[in-house]
Amino acid sequence: EQKEVKVGEYNAVDDKLVIINNSIRFQGLEPPKDKTIIQEELRKISLPLYSILSALTILGMIMASAFLFFNIKNRNQKLIKMSSPYMNNLIILGGMLSYASIFLFGLDGSFVSEKTFETLCTVRTWILTVGYTTAFGAMFAKTWRVHAIFKNVKMKKKIIKDQKLLGIVGGMLLIDLCILICWQVVDPLRRTVEKYNMEPDPAGRDISIRPILEHCENTHMTIWLGIVYAYKGLLMLFGCFLAWETRNVSIPALNDSKYIGMSVYNVGIMCIIGAAVSFLTRDQPNVQFCIVALVIIFCSTITLCLVFVPKLITLRTNPDAATQNRRFQFTQNQKKEDSKTSTSVTSVNQASTSRLEGLQSENHRLRMKITELDKDLEEVTMQLQDTPEKTTYIKQNHYQDLNDILSIRNFTDGKDGEKAILKNHLDQNPPAPWGSSDPSRTSKDPIEDINSPEHIQRRLSLQLPILHHAYLPSIGGVDASCASPCVSPSASPRHRHVPPSFRVMVSGL
Repeated sequence: EQKEVKVGEYNAVDDKLVIINNSIRFQGLEPPKDKTIIQEELRKISLPLYSILSALTILGMIMASAFLFFNIKNRNQKLIKMSSPYMNNLIILGGMLSYASIFLFGLDGSFVSEKTFETLCTVRTWILTVGYTTAFGAMFAKTWRVHAIFKNVKMKKKIIKDQKLLGIVGGMLLIDLCILICWQVVDPLRRTVEKYNMEPDPAGRDISIRPILEHCENTHMTIWLGIVYAYKGLLMLFGCFLAWETRNVSIPALNDSKYIGMSVYNVGIMCIIGAAVSFLTRDQPNVQFCIVALVIIFCSTITLCLVFVPKLITLRTNPDAATQNRRFQFTQNQKKEDSKTSTSVTSVNQASTSRLEGLQSENHRLRMKITELDKDLEEVTMQLQDTPEKTTYIKQNHYQDLNDILSIRNFTDGKDGEKAILKNHLDQNPPAPWGSSDPSRTSKDPIEDINSPEHIQRRLSLQLPILHHAYLPSIGGVDASCASPCVSPSASPRHRHVPPSFRVMVSGL
């Protein structure tokens, strides 16, 4: 009513307060507080957000199960068998463990009790750590086997069974377990409550809200996280080294270096971004959980897809393409103490290659020369077969001269190791022109019948190959002194190299 109402009277002399009944009225149902009420409120993860990320996680686990079924079903296929199906199963197992940790990261005090939450702090850390090591450890163990086989420069038979790879992965997991056990015994994770600054009530009430958050921490949290991150970082660097060393292996069923490099790159970048963002959003559990869950889902999914999708596509389209190429190249970085040995071996290989190329070119040149000589001999033979009528006009002196030419056997050894020189009979006794006659050679003595055209024609068929071999000493052939053209050059005791300038041409027959 906007009027002053007397509700009481205070006497300062007597120090008395007199209250008039039924005259005091307050706004609301109760008297006002003499101070602001502070109300603590637990910030929890939103149920719709948890449901959405859980659904994505379930889809990822279904995909991993499909890859596992594909790997087991086709484990006897050459493509899958060469890629170590047991290691592939471990990669899938590690991915599924990483997926499972997302469900645990989303459980807070609104879903579970304080004691259960403290237990979950340890369990989810162990599951994520073991899953990461199992997946990438198996992948790097496969790459190490390829590196160990192709590093064998002596090409000795080297068999590395899956049991040894399982031992490598087991060793990596043993290191993880030692770190986690020491962490749990010395400084275990505990549930801690962090209180933040007071915030006004969104409903306008006369109260202040103080947000509180639950965390999994211990006394030396930074030290333990540094140890874990250092070990995982060394593992990633080892994988990058193996991927780089095996990048030139051209057998797709064995070489996963490109996909490993992509996985390491994506996982490394996403982990750095996720760790930074989650640290900056400690006071916002929904954002923090969303970032952590998306990083785990992305890293696990991209790793599984890079490992199995190419194999699935290859097996569906061309299953033999990945195993047909048996020619491979491998480049490795030698240690410093072996640099001199590596340099000398490289020099020897280069010298051998140059010498081989020179011999091949010389061989090609000599083959071309043999081809030319064969053409000359073939031309002479064709002339003899196409003009038989001219042989009746060849006088006996011409047959005798031709017989002396074809019997090429006068090789002499020069002094001081000079090469043998073929004595050309035509230079000393040039043949008479066609049509001329020599009465001394026209005798019909039976002894001279050996120089008749029929005998000459018969001898040509045997002596022309000998003439061909007489040209070959300069190119590694035989000389005319060989008894037969079929005899190897080394069988002749009079084998000598004849200069290529001395040639005997038979024409005009």
